[in-house]
Amino acid sequence: MNICIYETEHFETAYSLIQLFDQPKNKITILTNQACFAQFEHLLRSELDHYNWIIEEANGTRFRRFRNLYSQLKRQKPGLLYLNTVSNNHFLFAGLLWLLPATRTILTVHDINCLFQPRVSFHIHSWIRYIGKKWLTSQVSIFNVISETMTPYLQKKIRGNKKIYSLPGGIYKGGSRILEIMDHIHLVIPGSIEKKRRNYHDVIKLIEEAEQMKLRLKITLLGGIKDEYGKSILNQISRLRLSSVTVKIYETNEVPQGEFDGQLESSHFLFIPSVIETIVCENIPEVYGITKSSGNIFDAIRHGKPFIVPFGLSVPTNIETSCLLYKDITELVTILNGYFQTPGRYLDIRNKAISNSGNYRVEKIRLKYPELFSAT
Repeated sequence: MNICIYETEHFETAYSLIQLFDQPKNKITILTNQACFAQFEHLLRSELDHYNWIIEEANGTRFRRFRNLYSQLKRQKPGLLYLNTVSNNHFLFAGLLWLLPATRTILTVHDINCLFQPRVSFHIHSWIRYIGKKWLTSQVSIFNVISETMTPYLQKKIRGNKKIYSLPGGIYKGGSRILEIMDHIHLVIPGSIEKKRRNYHDVIKLIEEAEQMKLRLKITLLGGIKDEYGKSILNQISRLRLSSVTVKIYETNEVPQGEFDGQLESSHFLFIPSVIETIVCENIPEVYGITKSSGNIFDAIRHGKPFIVPFGLSVPTNIETSCLLYKDITELVTILNGYFQTPGRYLDIRNKAISNSGNYRVEKIRLKYPELFSAT
């Protein structure tokens, strides 16, 4: 079967789809932009030429891009079109599907409220977005969420008996680096430094309290700086006087994928100080773990690492034993100090994380959805 995957933003989740659908009977075409293609080049390396690539024009108008996209899909005649991220131009995407009525389509929903509860004002563009989202959700054949914790909420939003899949945002390939706690604990905080996604004031408080306890931590802020908020956080950290805690930061817009993966492999824990209730898309409230999922959890899954999240964040049940929950930073520092004082305790959660990540191997996911993968 010819499968077309459209993705111009979340290359990591599209990489998971490529691995899942990569079977001898399938031809995979990825429709993407130059920025994502550069990331795919790093991830796929020698396997890049196994797939068909269509790169959209960087400077074309939106109507020209959609005309080209329609032409490509008419030429490809996909048995399955996978729209992995649609964050804008919903009306045009809906029109595209209307022009391809025989094409089975899956749409990944990243922000449920933003897509299903759009706000409308008297501005014409607001009405176009509103109508576009409503039209798009009616045109889609199947929905997907990257975390099973989002499925119950999405089920309440869709009309009819449309299928919902939970194809994960990360695939585990094995080969996790086996670490022990020796002279320090390495925490990695993946993701760009953004106020609406992670609580970096908690990160600063963690650094300060760990320093007071003389807890030997290495903390890596593994993400680029997007705005003035990111710069202010780095400035606050740079002014701290530290001797027990070391902090690595990146004063760039992005972290190269090779460096990103290398730091994750060298970590003892992924620290995800998630903002549970947030507003990211069009000032519409979302709840991480319920209406929106953090891709950082799948960074932990991909690398077989235990991770740390605030109490109240919903995580998939099959990785709960890989997870440390904290109610406040003082409690977290106490927990980490316990691991540092008794390093053998780390081996248990490390081994559980590796075992739990095994639930996200390609073979396991395919077995979970035989009607999708046996048919493709």
